[in-house]
Amino acid sequence: MHPPFLLPCLCLSLSSALALAQAAEWRGDFDVSARYATGSSRELAWELDSELERRANHKRASLQVEVRHDREGEDMEKVRDRYLISPKFEWWDEAERLYTFVDPEYKHDQLEYLRSRASATAGIGAGGFGLGAGELRFETGLGGRQSRYQDGRRQSAVLWVVRNRLDYPLGTGLSAFQTLALERSRHEEQAEAEFGLKQKLSERLSLRARLTLTYSQPVEVDSSHLDTESRLSVAYSF
Repeated sequence: MHPPFLLPCLCLSLSSALALAQAAEWRGDFDVSARYATGSSRELAWELDSELERRANHKRASLQVEVRHDREGEDMEKVRDRYLISPKFEWWDEAERLYTFVDPEYKHDQLEYLRSRASATAGIGAGGFGLGAGELRFETGLGGRQSRYQDGRRQSAVLWVVRNRLDYPLGTGLSAFQTLALERSRHEEQAEAEFGLKQKLSERLSLRARLTLTYSQPVEVDSSHLDTESRLSVAYSF
């Protein structure tokens, strides 16, 4: 069980991050979505995501934070909270084509059989490549990961990651985006793909629709998990 004050602290850190980001000339957005369903059982879920980035010369620093809260059941008795915190540091070449990166990350309750992950990777990437009117980015790296499972086990292993991102403008204020992340360690393999559309509503506000597919399989267990999620959210950019 996580401490009961952890969720409010994370929400407070997000609001503090916005104030600090504006003062330090960071750029990014905050994304909010909620879902409520009723019938044989009830479900209430909300999610708050933030992606911040700061560029100086040929260096980039970014911070990704995700906070999600789920309640379900007839009396809303089942609670599932998920968090992700991932700072990242990149060093680009003069032509802004190639870069090296360091990416520490912490995830809590990412999947049902897993309680938390702590990992750190370092590698190389390439960006700024044109694909029609869009822009493609690719990176790969090696590192280490410690996983803590719901049954109390802990495992450490070497981690290999491959990621890409594609941004493609479709029209006035409308754009599409796609991401893919592949992760492989001695104990587990995971693939997550996301496809989405973003429509600007104003200079600061936008509407986003996305579909996320997450596949995970513990290597030592003959079972796999495939989660599919669609989400409509409102984002504030600065």
